[in-house]
Amino acid sequence: MEIYSKEELDNQRAERKRAKIVMAAVSAAALVFCIVMFCVVSPVNEKLCRTLAIIAAVLAGCIDIYIIGFILPYIRPDSFYKPGTGKAARIFKNIARQLLLYIMWGIIAGLLVSFVFDRITDTVPAKKITIFADVPEVHSAELEAELGKDLPEGIKMVKAHTFSYSMFGMVGDNQSDIFIVKKSDVEEYIENFAPLSEFLAPRDIFHYYMHDGVPYGVLVKSSGPGIAASYIDYEEGEEYYMFFGKLSPHPGTDGAAAYIAERLLLLR
Repeated sequence: MEIYSKEELDNQRAERKRAKIVMAAVSAAALVFCIVMFCVVSPVNEKLCRTLAIIAAVLAGCIDIYIIGFILPYIRPDSFYKPGTGKAARIFKNIARQLLLYIMWGIIAGLLVSFVFDRITDTVPAKKITIFADVPEVHSAELEAELGKDLPEGIKMVKAHTFSYSMFGMVGDNQSDIFIVKKSDVEEYIENFAPLSEFLAPRDIFHYYMHDGVPYGVLVKSSGPGIAASYIDYEEGEEYYMFFGKLSPHPGTDGAAAYIAERLLLLR
């Protein structure tokens, strides 16, 4: 049975109170920081905001776990410990004892914060224009920010991805809007595309990709740099065509997909 003096008991109560205050302050600070990150996130800074919010949530949770698991139940006077057992050594042993718990919280916190960011930075197909490009790299954040400067009514954002982001972008029930495809791959995906006339009116300057005698795509890169070359890294020596998804929720020559495509065609 452990017997403590009144002074030691008072010190323990005071230390528990301080630990609770620290826990509440750290949790509140992390929550406020995450909310700020949620509010200021944009396509350009999304990765940084997401990373910082996850770090804040993980650190705050680990501090709370440590306080709840070891400080509140096990506060002891220094005389209780063996000689030579410093505070740093005690902290390290306590952390090592429940290392798995900290790892689990890190995973959970990352998933929770990412879930919130996904809800903030994405939306339903009816409220966004989705672009998929059959290229090695798309500078998505910069392209989304540029096209997001002037959005049609009812559209909240533009999302741009490479095909490698999700092959779901090319199956029949997908609702993506605009596709940039290299000529050698077009026939593999052509059944997913709508005739070009459903979105863009014919123009003399267009060079078309014909399918069954009907224009389906418009040439966007031949020997030159291609449209939006500052944002899209094309494969050298390949021709690329732009198509529209046949299940796009924004059909019509006056629809949102056509409007964003027109802007995309003007980008260099």
